[in-house]
Amino acid sequence: MAAMDRGGQSRASPADAFKESATLLTQKREPAPDSPARASDTAASPLLASGPGGPEQKPAARNSLSVASVRFADSTLKSVVKDINLTEVRVIAKRDQDFPGILDQAVVDIEIAEGQMARLNGYVHQLQAVDKRQDTDFVSVTIRFVDEDPKKLEDLSRFVARFRAANR
Repeated sequence: MAAMDRGGQSRASPADAFKESATLLTQKREPAPDSPARASDTAASPLLASGPGGPEQKPAARNSLSVASVRFADSTLKSVVKDINLTEVRVIAKRDQDFPGILDQAVVDIEIAEGQMARLNGYVHQLQAVDKRQDTDFVSVTIRFVDEDPKKLEDLSRFVARFRAANR
């Protein structure tokens, strides 16, 4: 069962997108070199947009930490991605920032490639102290995704696969 048709098009229904995502996450393959065709596919994605700082914003070296910016109605939370899957992301943020309330709407901005940001809609599912003490310096925030766009799910599944491979 192929994840895409012969023309390279994704399946249309959300159920098919989840099957495709599962296939992408569980398959074992060598990383392919970037090609111009791949870059044009990435640029056409609705999940991707150019970052405000342009390509010179980050160095070429990739580390295992993925930084996320979580936007709420009244504030933005700078954080580090601790875990991510197709339904939610768990980020860690310093306590000295403004935190949202449970069920507040959120937009998670994650740099998935140099100069390209993923913008994922969701809501705050959980807030939790990282340490078992009242004066902890860090708070864990879980955002559950609400996007059902098959293309966004496909792009998210690729990011999740790269994130998991980098954090083994």
